[in-house]
This record gives sequence, C-alpha cells and structure tokens, in this order.
Amino acid sequence: LAYGEVLREMAASGEDLAPALAQLDRSSRQLGEMLDAVLALVRLSGAPLQPGLTDGALLVAEARRAAEAALPEADRARAIRWDIAPGLPPVPGDVAQLRQALAALLANALKFTRPAVAPCIQVDGAVLPNGGVQLRVHDNGAGFPPAQATRLFQPFARLHGARFEGLGMGLALVQQVVRRHGGSVRAEAA
Repeated sequence: LAYGEVLREMAASGEDLAPALAQLDRSSRQLGEMLDAVLALVRLSGAPLQPGLTDGALLVAEARRAAEAALPEADRARAIRWDIAPGLPPVPGDVAQLRQALAALLANALKFTRPAVAPCIQVDGAVLPNGGVQLRVHDNGAGFPPAQATRLFQPFARLHGARFEGLGMGLALVQQVVRRHGGSVRAEAA
C-alpha cells in the first residue's frame, strides 16, 4: 500500500515509473511465494499421512527430477554430478510427502553451490537397527557455520542473507515431514 502511494507521487511528478513498477512486481512475487510456502507448511501439518512403501531409488529419482525442474532456467544447463548409491532401501511413509521433502532437500543442495563450482550431490541410505530408514544427502555447497546448524530448519531462516535467493522455508518443510514420520533431521558442516 505504501508503495502504491509512492507510485502515485511519482506519476504526478512525471517520473519514469518503469523501475518502480519492476520493484513492485518483484516484491509482489516474493510475497506470493512467501504466502504459498506458509500455506504449504500449514496444509502439510494437517494432511493425514497415507502410509506406504516406496523403492528408495525411485523416490530419489523422482525427487531429483523435481529439484532440477525447480532450478532457474539459467542454472539448468550447468553440469551437476549426481552420485546416487546403489541399493537404497525401501522407504516407508507417505510417498508424496517424502518426495516433497527429499526434493526440497536436493533443491537446497543445488541452490547453495559456490560460484564457479559444479555441484556434486551424493545420496546414500541405510536401514537402521530399529527398522527405520536413514537417507543422507551430501553436497559440496557453500556450507554454513556449524553453530548455526539448528537454525537451518526454522521457517524463514536464511543464514546466507541475500547471497542466495529463497525464503528459508525448504528445510523447515523437510523437518516437518520427517518429524511427522517419527524421524529426525540434522545438518553437519565440513
């Protein structure tokens, strides 16, 4: 609303509105994305789990495709080295939610790459002694201060500021899905 007032004043004085309109467009899109992300978290928390069992390799392949599709057009042509461990275990749980969480985790790994460094994403997994399944994603990304690891999973947390685009909601979604399935998620920095 305040920006609308600024635009009216600019128009009244005969100023070029194109830069201001472009900024208004960017801000509106960002607000829309933020609302969509919050709504996705709210919907996720209320959606009943649909238990199932999915092949781990298929889950990773589908999440990988979704993560790559979410890349900005300019980033889709860059070389990405994927190292997916053979023999990933079957993963129990709500397949759609697990795919969404893994896609968000892989998209995060792709997004936070260092300039001029080709992303290398590794995925492996194991069956735990308690019968649960652990999936691990390793990347050669920009990293983060180890003391900030728990902040990564908080909604709207952005440890890198404006250096990377985004809202800070992807890992919050990952944590919510994993917790709803009785698991836990953590991040480690090298």
